[in-house]
Amino acid sequence: LLVNLAEPMPPWTPPLNPYLMRAFAKATPKNATSVQKVCESPQGYWSGDLELDWRDWDSVVAAYQGEVAAADAAVEKLWGAVGRMGLREHTLFVVTSDHGQALDPSSRLLSNQPTVAEGVLRVPLAISGPGVPAGKRIASPVSTTDLVPTVLDRLGLPPDGPLEGRSLTPLLD
Repeated sequence: LLVNLAEPMPPWTPPLNPYLMRAFAKATPKNATSVQKVCESPQGYWSGDLELDWRDWDSVVAAYQGEVAAADAAVEKLWGAVGRMGLREHTLFVVTSDHGQALDPSSRLLSNQPTVAEGVLRVPLAISGPGVPAGKRIASPVSTTDLVPTVLDRLGLPPDGPLEGRSLTPLLD
């Protein structure tokens, strides 16, 4: 089963939840119209057509964090369903992303524009399943190219041919 969550991608219009309500309560935008436009489409910000001050920026970050919280809640709901069906001990569950998000007002990095900024390069990776110790953290850098070799290795399946990356199984055990 592959689940692709389109969030958090612009437009950043998360459902109002307690986390988001607290974040917005702290954010007092100077220019609410610009904040709304940036959350709908960051293009105007990248081009320099829209200006944001630090108060506006806090509101944009709050909207993005609300989207992240909504995505987290969706993953939690799916994992809960797997548990209720009694399938956790037979399920390899991998959560990751294709890119991170650079939220840096000084460099106009507000999305996944081509860059080597750490915020874009760092992505979450969580693996749960048979033989994977709960709470295990890997300190060494890994890559998304390691996912296919890892999944095949965990499932005991041979690769169809040469693969980039390496299995993370030795790091997970």
